[in-house]
Amino acid sequence: MTSKQKEVLEAIYHNMMEISKWQPWRDFSEEIPFVYETMGGKQKYYFTLFGKTSKIKVICCYSSMN
Repeated sequence: MTSKQKEVLEAIYHNMMEISKWQPWRDFSEEIPFVYETMGGKQKYYFTLFGKTSKIKVICCYSSMN
């Protein structure tokens, strides 16, 4: 693993831990993905939150719906 890859994974881990403090899976349906669009609309990210009906909590992020 390169140092850049490690840096990216650490940033992802840090952000996911911050998001998990809010427990967003309590308020969002597991069946409905939601979209985050960057400033200017150049990139969209699709998220699905799992955990409302299960013990395991998961945050999934996709760069496309494919």
